Amino acid sequence: MWRARQPARARAAQLRTDQSRDAAFLMPHALEDLFHPKGVAIIGQVNRAHSEAQLRAQHDSRYGADNWSLVNPKGRAIGALTIYASVRDVPGPLDLAVITAPAEACPQLLLECGARGVRFAVVFSSGFSEIGPEGAALERTLAAAARRAGVRVLGPNTNNNLLERIPDPPGWRGGRIGVVTQSGHNGRPIVQGTALGIAFRRQVPCGNECDLEVSDFIDYFASDPETAVIAGYIEGFRDGAKLRRALAAAIAARKPVVMLKIGSTRGGARMAHSHTGHLAGADAVVDGLFAQHAVTRVRDLDELLDTAALFAKLPPGTGARVALYSISGGSGTLMAECAELAGVAVPRLTPETVAQLREYLPGYLTVDNPVDNGAVFITSNPPEVRQKVLDLIAGDPNVDLLVVGITGALSPMTDQLASDLEALAARGTAKPIAVTWNSPKIDEAGYEAIVRSGWPLFRNFRNCFAAIRHWEVYHARLQSWRVRRAPRARVPAPARRAIEGAAGVLSPLAGRLPPRRHERRAHCVSPSHSSSPRPISRTRPMRGSWCWTSRARARRSARPGSCCAARAARTRTRTSTACSCSAWPVPAWSCSSESRAIRSSVPRSRWASAASSRRCSATSPCARSRSIGATRARCWPHCAVRGSCAARAGARAWICARSNA
Repeated sequence: MWRARQPARARAAQLRTDQSRDAAFLMPHALEDLFHPKGVAIIGQVNRAHSEAQLRAQHDSRYGADNWSLVNPKGRAIGALTIYASVRDVPGPLDLAVITAPAEACPQLLLECGARGVRFAVVFSSGFSEIGPEGAALERTLAAAARRAGVRVLGPNTNNNLLERIPDPPGWRGGRIGVVTQSGHNGRPIVQGTALGIAFRRQVPCGNECDLEVSDFIDYFASDPETAVIAGYIEGFRDGAKLRRALAAAIAARKPVVMLKIGSTRGGARMAHSHTGHLAGADAVVDGLFAQHAVTRVRDLDELLDTAALFAKLPPGTGARVALYSISGGSGTLMAECAELAGVAVPRLTPETVAQLREYLPGYLTVDNPVDNGAVFITSNPPEVRQKVLDLIAGDPNVDLLVVGITGALSPMTDQLASDLEALAARGTAKPIAVTWNSPKIDEAGYEAIVRSGWPLFRNFRNCFAAIRHWEVYHARLQSWRVRRAPRARVPAPARRAIEGAAGVLSPLAGRLPPRRHERRAHCVSPSHSSSPRPISRTRPMRGSWCWTSRARARRSARPGSCCAARAARTRTRTSTACSCSAWPVPAWSCSSESRAIRSSVPRSRWASAASSRRCSATSPCARSRSIGATRARCWPHCAVRGSCAARAGARAWICARSNA
């Protein structure tokens, strides 16, 4: 018989025992003191219009009574509260500093915190990378100061609800959800899900992430015994390797990760950068990473909350075959269609179950799934009979989950049905139950009873069946999970500088493969000669990413218009060439119009070397040694502009006449 899971605190000891094979899991996490600080310094603005009692009411619930101090350069006091002029003057231990000072003062304050022995800082202040290049430079200064001081920083451009206490809802059952967001305000409607009977561990707003980032807190929640599910509102990721490690830790702890990742559209990606300074990245890469690591991706805040709540309340191993129950045939029809559209299986009930249901429900009603009770059944039968019907449906071997749809609030029918569901939650059922309350009228006794029951509660059919489908896909991905070792790669310094200074949105064409064989024409632009695209004629189709020429066609391939660059024969004149095949202008050696021009532009010693070693020689580092027996020159991976290779007629050596500077 299925019962709602006990609160996570009661399962903590068993969880630790089950995972005792992982010594790291039993050790305190590196961020534990951030969430349980011994001493907090609130540095910056102080509302001196407030009384001592008001300030204590504001900060005691968040940081703990007598566990915080106020710091402001003006000093003085409010009642019995001393306002210290510097963090160095604060007595007692200090683990955390909450900084609300102007952005320009934050780096120096971090240095003072480090000298005082503060280990963590929450920088509430804004005015950093979200405002442009100047702010980004200040943010780098802030991060450098934090490293020198040995202080781990949350933010900047975040809020101070990290330690906000989130009360458990009355009658709460199931697991708690840990919330990590890159928008403090968008975390608010998630944790307000306590009104739906959902419990939360804590909310972590990351802000611009100059130091601590989303991955750090996913890893923390994965090790936290009181967190059952991890939910996130994400605009971008800083460190892919760290993210993979954090997601792997969540998989090892069997904690689902549900994410609303912004950036699938150009508008959303642009706003993400202006909001927190994050580059959204290629969306297809994000989807692939999430699929590999069993991350459930949702598309709005309602779906994020509903999906995470279902994951927190359903016991592990629950299947996704559903039985549908309602007080209206129309509601049952709509539920069946929504379930099928979501990809959720709605199997027929066994003949034995149908026969038993016929003892209580009239023959003119559908009872083989969906089950329609005809509404009158609710008002004309005692609770024992009504609950018996629910038990019969939940006990059918063809189904794993019972979904009860309440589309309209109509007392007393909906009140009595909700009362039955609350009673079943108290005594247990063969299978778990999910409930939808589709009416906007929530000031009903029935609605309050469903919230108290602790069953997963949804506000529409679409989110209900989408969450069930996500649950099924998550477990399928969990079964196929394997550790994937990322290849080691070193990013060249120029590329790293370009990436770090980048701003904006990646083009949808970024990362696309080169033209295929059937694509016979390309368009390039030479800024010095023309502003309109000019087709490149090719004697033969390109094969994959290879530049194509041959000895017999060398002269024809060098005709006007056949190269990406403007004609500049017989000279090694450097030009700036913009290609449609390249996302940016590249400096290149101009292409010769005749094979003898190519020969004259290369020192004679190189031709001799090429002939003697039977290797390809070139005037630039973009060409690498190739066997002279090759039928084509493969210069794509090393040359930003394609289509500029010619063959030396006599020596059969392939020469790349173009190069990256």
